[in-house]
Amino acid sequence: MNDPACRSAEPPVVLLHGTFATPAGDFGRLAPALRASGRCVYAVLYGAAFGYGGVGSITDSAQAVGAFIEQVQTTSGAADVDVVAFSQGALVLRAALQGFVPTGTVRLALLLAPDYHGTSVPIVTKVPAALCPSCAEQVRGSALLRSLDAGGELAPGVRYASLLLDDDAWVQPLADQSPRGPADRVRAQLLQDVCPDVQVQHSVLPSAPAAVAWTMAALESDGRPTGRFACR
Repeated sequence: MNDPACRSAEPPVVLLHGTFATPAGDFGRLAPALRASGRCVYAVLYGAAFGYGGVGSITDSAQAVGAFIEQVQTTSGAADVDVVAFSQGALVLRAALQGFVPTGTVRLALLLAPDYHGTSVPIVTKVPAALCPSCAEQVRGSALLRSLDAGGELAPGVRYASLLLDDDAWVQPLADQSPRGPADRVRAQLLQDVCPDVQVQHSVLPSAPAAVAWTMAALESDGRPTGRFACR
């Protein structure tokens, strides 16, 4: 999925997958759309265990993502990058920006159904921490989340935009999915407000045509999507 020989006038896009997932599984439709628009696309498998990504410690994953972004900058020659992060990927990015990515490196953080403040769904509490450290760390009120809250809501210089689902089965409550901040730095869009007839499960959101269209609109507007995008 990575484009080592790619050159573009626009910042490269780094893709961060979700829990129990891989870049190919989450971004098989989005990555080609980004390339077709002229973007250089890079993705990293973080927190890998048992054949899946997003399982290991979020702090370790954040460190790996920070190193990967540095590698992308070296490979592409870009001064900064844009990041599209799905589900746990948003939380990993939040942690990376607090300790493993220099200020000014990430320009846009585009978040799909972000697990930015953790989740209260019962399933994450039922997975043994020894098997899935990241699951335990995603539980609202975990030590990791308390630490990230103490470090602040937003990273300096980053503009955030989020696409949310009103019936998300993994990230709850809805009100806490997105980062909080001033409108000139944070935009949140509920997919069903634009596409009321589109029903998408959390796990397949990055492949939904509406999510792909929203991502392209967010990139084209420098992280300030207007709420108009194709639903299908």
